[in-house]
Amino acid sequence: MMQNKIPAKADDFRRSLYAGEIFHVPATLQTQDLVQDIHAALENEFGAPLQEVHTRLIFDDMKRPLAKLRHDLEHHPRYAQAGGAIIAALGLPAEDMRRDALRLRCVMHDGHQSPQATRAYAAHRDTWFGNPQSQINFWIPLHDVTPAQSFTFYPGYFNAPVKNTSGGFDYAQWMQVAGWQGAKTVQKYAEVDYPQVLETPCDAGAFAFSAKAGDIVIFAASHLHQTVKNTSGLTRFSLDFRAVHMADHLAGIGAPNPDNASRPDALQDYA
Repeated sequence: MMQNKIPAKADDFRRSLYAGEIFHVPATLQTQDLVQDIHAALENEFGAPLQEVHTRLIFDDMKRPLAKLRHDLEHHPRYAQAGGAIIAALGLPAEDMRRDALRLRCVMHDGHQSPQATRAYAAHRDTWFGNPQSQINFWIPLHDVTPAQSFTFYPGYFNAPVKNTSGGFDYAQWMQVAGWQGAKTVQKYAEVDYPQVLETPCDAGAFAFSAKAGDIVIFAASHLHQTVKNTSGLTRFSLDFRAVHMADHLAGIGAPNPDNASRPDALQDYA
């Protein structure tokens, strides 16, 4: 299950993540400010209550406004600084880490019923997308979530292979066709190959989780996980970003790689 106390030493913290530990820590001042900022921007765009947006709009109506907000998260300096501040508050010196941009996620109530959304609900490891084995993920809900709105971890597969399609993934080609969060497919749909499992995960220890707005869930990118099919009656919004400790990466230190066959290198786009 999840740990709520981070090791005091940064080296111990990273190595516990590489060993499969998952941490769930309370909101920090940095995440509270960020959540308030993004939540207000979303309400300004989609109205309130935000989690009932599915009663007012379909996802196709939200694609372009979401693309604009995601562009701001990727390119505005204050959001890049926010990621570094969050890492530093957790005891991981930001200067030792390279990070990607903040990513805004929207999981609509009953969104899994759309045929085009199937790939977003497939079990996967983030490392299958051309990411380093030393990558660490940070996930932050914009409001309180229950297990019916979060995602499922399959910890039993952390060091065990699962049949998957990662061998067909090429990061450079994927970025050219789709871009992060399908940025290049907003105006024109394109069929994109997203790595996913070829068998149903079977793990007695699998679990989803609850979290408060601004909490931080921290885990190795190689953890097998899957977005829950959201039938809660509420739409879920969250932020996430990824970081790589460069000394660990260069030294080959990271989580186990039981089955990742994707072609890198996502790290070229990290700052």
